[in-house]
Amino acid sequence: MNKNIGYDTSMLAYLKECRKDTGNRDVWSFLGKRMRRDGLYGDIDTLSRFLKSTGVKKGESVAICLPNIPNAIVAVYAANQIGAISNVVHPLVPPEGLKSILKEVGSKVLFIFDLFYEKHKRIIEELGVIAVVCSVKDYAGSIKSALLGVATRSKTKNIKYSPSLIEYKSAMKIGKDAEDIIDGGRGEDIAVYLHSGGTTGSPKTVMLSNRALNALADTTKAILGGEVTEEDSMLMAIPLFHGFGLGVCMHTTLAASGRMVMMPAFNAKSACKLLKKEKISFISGVPTMYEKMMAEKLFDGEHLKYLKQCYCGGDKLPETTKAKFDAILEKAGNPITLSEGYGLTEVVSVCAVNTDSSRARSVGKGLSGVKFKIVSESGEETDNGEVGEILISTQARMSGYLNDPEATAEAMVTDESGEVWIRTGDLGYMDSDGYLYFKDRKKRLVKISGVNVFPKEIEELVEAMPEVRFAAALEVKINQKSAIKLLVVMNKGYNFSPLIEESILRRISQNLMKYSTPRIIEARESLPLTEIGKVDYKKLAIEEEIK
Repeated sequence: MNKNIGYDTSMLAYLKECRKDTGNRDVWSFLGKRMRRDGLYGDIDTLSRFLKSTGVKKGESVAICLPNIPNAIVAVYAANQIGAISNVVHPLVPPEGLKSILKEVGSKVLFIFDLFYEKHKRIIEELGVIAVVCSVKDYAGSIKSALLGVATRSKTKNIKYSPSLIEYKSAMKIGKDAEDIIDGGRGEDIAVYLHSGGTTGSPKTVMLSNRALNALADTTKAILGGEVTEEDSMLMAIPLFHGFGLGVCMHTTLAASGRMVMMPAFNAKSACKLLKKEKISFISGVPTMYEKMMAEKLFDGEHLKYLKQCYCGGDKLPETTKAKFDAILEKAGNPITLSEGYGLTEVVSVCAVNTDSSRARSVGKGLSGVKFKIVSESGEETDNGEVGEILISTQARMSGYLNDPEATAEAMVTDESGEVWIRTGDLGYMDSDGYLYFKDRKKRLVKISGVNVFPKEIEELVEAMPEVRFAAALEVKINQKSAIKLLVVMNKGYNFSPLIEESILRRISQNLMKYSTPRIIEARESLPLTEIGKVDYKKLAIEEEIK
């Protein structure tokens, strides 16, 4: 970290300090148009004055329910400048879900996507929030804006604007004439609310401070690999409501003086076109994102030589996915490999990255300033190689769960020296060189005849087979005893058969203890997925229970 830059400041002040010596570079590319740094700062100042004029005070929240469009970036930092908290919400949230979040958090202003306004209209009017309607047209190039206007007119023409329902551009006009803002944010002030499953699996609102987000940016800047040039860019396909998108794709990229190449929604073919057109330097994604891009003919080509680093998180990276990606990059003459990371919302996002291909099953070592320890059920530290719960110590930790002191106390523990540790609810182990190995979620651990069975271990083995696209191992009861049921989705060109079932059973029996062998194997057309492409085990368990 630059010795002159500390964490005890707002996200925006930290960003400005980081970037002050690198000139007026581009900050994003979006639908044919780029924005320079001075333009971003100017828009942040204008929007922060608008927010102040609505009566939003320090410590109050502003809801940002938007896809990856520039308005969302401006809104996060504008709220930050007046000491408000960005309540970042999934843009596809159903109306009742949005209502619940707005009521819990008490947001006074809501940034809403124009195409989704109608479905939320009743909730917005009922709660009486000030809604700022945002569009992809607000920051797109003139030709793109005209085309988008024609394409979206039928869905937005009935919006009736009023003093409490304002177009984004009108909000910016109001902000131009409002009084100036003095940024007084401090490190421990809460900057962002993210909505997570929590380390125990139940829904939680994670409170992230300026300190946590600035610390994350500081530690992850280093893994971008040396100096970030004016031409370097990050493909921003992970959404802002995910810590990976907010903390790494946005805040880290800007702090490192890189440029975000923004995608409102991930599409594999469009992503491949952007790789070529924008000469992308960095990708931070999830396994399904890489798999979908590699399935496109456009992915392979000369443009891959511009990639400097590629990271994968959000879910366990299948060995087959990594091997295929690395082979394609090698063919293109690029020596980099796909690096797997580990993290969770409670530490903003990533806290470990594996850059050593010889340790394929590891999620790597902790980033600078990050420490891990593995503890047993009784809370004692385990020996190297012994599985236990993963605990993390980092400056990029949450401040707690909103309105849930009991869950906060359970997730955050302070040791005898006063050091704070986050209990992850994940099981894993460390080797003698400090590399971390993830096994499974603690809540997914299955005990069969007193033996620990890790569903993730079964899934990884089966998904490595060329015939299998997805696998999900679930605990079931047979004659009142625990057993494993395995659900599989076949890859294109393969049909489930007794022969494939036999191959699956043989592979598991050859690699794992007999207790891991499924008693039932069932083929499915699909499995429910979360917003970022992980198998949704909670939804799957409900579906199985209904059956």
